[in-house]
Amino acid sequence: MLTNILVGTLMMVVTTLVHSIFMVITLTTLGYGDIVLTEQWRLLAAIEAANGIIMFGWSTALVIAVVQRTFASLLRRIHERRSS
Repeated sequence: MLTNILVGTLMMVVTTLVHSIFMVITLTTLGYGDIVLTEQWRLLAAIEAANGIIMFGWSTALVIAVVQRTFASLLRRIHERRSS
């Protein structure tokens, strides 16, 4: 009984790990190809890869916007110190 519970728990952990690895590989659009989905799930993988590209662009734009605002604020403070 205890052995069945342990084996079942281990299988759940391994399955979750494989799913997580597939998700990360697909979101980064790396696509090693070592984990292949069945035909009914391949469209989901394509959508997830497209989502990864969109998220990469969005996060890059967000980082650039934060850097621009921080740099503008820094320049404004330097200009205020020089004028006073």
